[in-house]
Amino acid sequence: MPKRRGAGRKKSTSRKPFVTRAYTVQLYDDDRFPADSLAAFLWEGSRGRGGVSLILTAEHARAVNRSLRRLGVDPVRLARRRRLLLLDADEALELFMTRGRPDPRRFEQEICDRISAVIPPRGRGYAVGEMVARLAAAGNLGGALALESLWSSYVAASPLTLRCLYPISLLARPGFARTFHRVMSAHDNVVPVLDNARESTAAPDSVDTDRWIARLQQQTQALKEEVKRRKAAELAAAASRRQLRSLGRHLVAVGEEERTRMSRRIHDELGQSLAALRMDLDRLRRRLRAEDEDPQERLVEMMAVVEHLTTRVQRIAIDLRPAMLDDLGLAAAVDWLARDFQGRTGIVCNARVPSHAFPLDRDRATAVYRVLQEALSNVERHARATSVEVVLTQSTVGVDLVVRDDGVGITGRQARSAASLGLTGMRERAQSMGGRLGVTGSSGRGTTVRLHLSRRAKALS
Repeated sequence: MPKRRGAGRKKSTSRKPFVTRAYTVQLYDDDRFPADSLAAFLWEGSRGRGGVSLILTAEHARAVNRSLRRLGVDPVRLARRRRLLLLDADEALELFMTRGRPDPRRFEQEICDRISAVIPPRGRGYAVGEMVARLAAAGNLGGALALESLWSSYVAASPLTLRCLYPISLLARPGFARTFHRVMSAHDNVVPVLDNARESTAAPDSVDTDRWIARLQQQTQALKEEVKRRKAAELAAAASRRQLRSLGRHLVAVGEEERTRMSRRIHDELGQSLAALRMDLDRLRRRLRAEDEDPQERLVEMMAVVEHLTTRVQRIAIDLRPAMLDDLGLAAAVDWLARDFQGRTGIVCNARVPSHAFPLDRDRATAVYRVLQEALSNVERHARATSVEVVLTQSTVGVDLVVRDDGVGITGRQARSAASLGLTGMRERAQSMGGRLGVTGSSGRGTTVRLHLSRRAKALS
């Protein structure tokens, strides 16, 4: 019985444990740092077999130390007993941050090992820190989330109760709302904003937090409204992009129809008229007597002009809409375009196309042809190439076009530049068909354009 009464006295305490959860978010007003509540939390660690760690700014650390002294805890004595770790938050970040991200190994060595060193055997550690908040305040949200993940892993595997401090003003920062929700999901509990005047006169286990919980709920509701507004704006922007893409596709289709109509009219009307005029001039030349040299020379000159106009009309008609694309199919049109490019520019152009029929709808065939046309035009104007290779392949999933030259090569910056209107048009044409286009190159090694169109994918609307 005495032993049992002693065991009962050992279990009973004058205070209930202040913290029952291992990983907690502590919110606070910027002008009301919760030094007293943090000191009460750390007071648990200073009793019995506990270790205390402070990773705060110098100003906040001094405030917590003053509050600890008011509770009868001597930080100097704790440090001498190797049960207190005190680190400046900004200086601690420099120990393990690399290129804006925490290095896991250095974090373990510089932070975790030091915290573990002040926790007695079979004891528990109590720590407060604001390194994550310092990263978030500096705009490094990615680094803040990565550090939160490291803290979470350490707390899960260690006898440590940790409080991460966040000023409430961070919640109003653009882009932080979603990040803070992810931060809260990594913690076991959220302590609302507390009033210093209230917390200094109340025991740690008897603080009435209803008012501050309501305030936190209001802040959370405001965050939800902000997220809702931003999602609505994103949806509106996405709808606008779809409408613009649909309009662009419609304009392309209308342009192709107009090109086809003009090509046929030029071929049928101007071409036939020029052909009839040439025949009449040839017939007139034969009727003139051989001794009339001046009229003969004049007629020859006129026929040459007519011949030139006929060639130009044919070229314009083909550029507007090659009849063979509709009559013979994509493979024949690509092969002809490559041979025509070589004849006009003197640049060797080797084309490899399927020998059999190419079952592709009119819109996709037109898209492939126009991309090849623009790619060869870029080679002629910019590449200073001596040869070009064109490869057209088909498979069960779609069609692929590769245009590769041996010119000066395009840089990544040039390929992404908004001023490259030709490349932008090629990309938009590919995207409007549900495909993708890539442009790669390096200095002195030429440029490669790759286009893939799915045979079954619907055009984007």
